Amino acid sequence: MNRPVPRWLHVLAIVTVIHTTLLLILGAFVTSFHAGMADPVWPTEPWYLYNNYKLDFGYQVEHFHRILGWLLSLPGLVLTFGAWAYEPRKGVYRFGIAATIAMALTFGVFHDVMRRAPQGEEGFPVYANIVAMFITMVGVLFAAWRAASGGGTGGMVRALVSVGMIVGMIQGLLGGLRVRLNALVGTDLALIHGVNAQIVFGLLLAVAVLSGKSKSEPAIPENIARKLNWQTLSLVFFTFLQVCWGAWIRHSPGPMANRLHLLFAFVVVGFATLVVKQALSDPIACRRLKLVSRVLMGLIMIQVLLGIEAWLGKFLTTSLPELEKITVGKAIIRSAHAHIGTWVLGLSVIFALVSRRKPGSNVGPGDAPLVDWSETPRYASNGIGTPS
Repeated sequence: MNRPVPRWLHVLAIVTVIHTTLLLILGAFVTSFHAGMADPVWPTEPWYLYNNYKLDFGYQVEHFHRILGWLLSLPGLVLTFGAWAYEPRKGVYRFGIAATIAMALTFGVFHDVMRRAPQGEEGFPVYANIVAMFITMVGVLFAAWRAASGGGTGGMVRALVSVGMIVGMIQGLLGGLRVRLNALVGTDLALIHGVNAQIVFGLLLAVAVLSGKSKSEPAIPENIARKLNWQTLSLVFFTFLQVCWGAWIRHSPGPMANRLHLLFAFVVVGFATLVVKQALSDPIACRRLKLVSRVLMGLIMIQVLLGIEAWLGKFLTTSLPELEKITVGKAIIRSAHAHIGTWVLGLSVIFALVSRRKPGSNVGPGDAPLVDWSETPRYASNGIGTPS
């Protein structure tokens, strides 16, 4: 059996997904309780709540959401540097590490500069740091492209981890600027912040799936695989759009958002049914995708029920949606509906990746000439091999 990266990185990728799940749940509660502006101060340190504690539920939910966001940077950085540590090409390895360090430093400096600048008077240091962050992000993207172009699953894992780090940093900036620029842009950045979270989650799930052990299993027949390729891609695309319409309703409800969200619910259910039917029509595909199919359809059933209840609670009341009083029950239902929607998108990503997985193959010195087997073993782009 082959691994594109070491086992500990695969475990860390799963832990990072779990951490992100908790962060998304808290983020859903922040939106449901309209607590995004519970504290208009940003940036704040992870220990800010200790020195500025308030007995207010929305305030605490918002700050625990921020704390989990800060803490996510720890496994994210370890995962990124760990993945780059096993890049077999020395030039690509060094550039990837250097670009990642530069981006992390500019991100940290940006927070410090923003903290010192009075709100509305950010000035040249802030804008100069934004330019520096953009340049380092381009460098990391170039390193990710070089890693992916090396071929194999290992290079793709490094590329996805790097892109995920960029999108995760952007996510943190969107969350903070949503607070800092509330008077200027209102809830628009909150909506973008919510949608971007889905991209971060999808990337982390992809890393967790691709960093796992390759299984010795027969390939899905070509005719079935060809159909699954476009069907699963369509499912991911339409599910992501459905999540976007859902975010639109949660932040800025209106007739167009309502219509699109209701319409795409039918589209997503239709494509999910098509994908599952196609997967279960072939014995080989069925063995590989049976569990994912069952979980996906189960989540969609729960999601539909929660969606109906959330819809009734929001729109079939005696008050306008923007004037309604949020109860704990409504907040739980809406947060659950939003979060399960995230997992429906995540399962769609997993379905697409697993259906495309190639059978495992042995990797050795002859298959990976870039690896120096006489020194400390490195992980080749297309997997891990152990010299005999």
